[in-house]
Amino acid sequence: MPDGPAITADAVFWIASMTKAITSTAAMQLVEQGKLSLDRPIAEVLPELGSPQVLEGFDTAGEPKLRPARRPITLRHLITHTAGFGYGVFNADIGR
Repeated sequence: MPDGPAITADAVFWIASMTKAITSTAAMQLVEQGKLSLDRPIAEVLPELGSPQVLEGFDTAGEPKLRPARRPITLRHLITHTAGFGYGVFNADIGR
């Protein structure tokens, strides 16, 4: 038998590194309820993702060469980590 207090319905847990799993579960519940779609453009819900740019390389001055994405980002892309974002890139670019 483990040591410590018994777990109750109002027990608090530390859930480090679980935000993706919890967010994905909540998003899938909204898909089940018909409030979100896996394959519709996510810009319908998150307008800031409405004009994604793709990095094609850098010019001779070291500046990024960008082009518009060929298709919109979807919830499926976000949940499966195939939207093309790297860590730190998404948060730094919002609001630009």
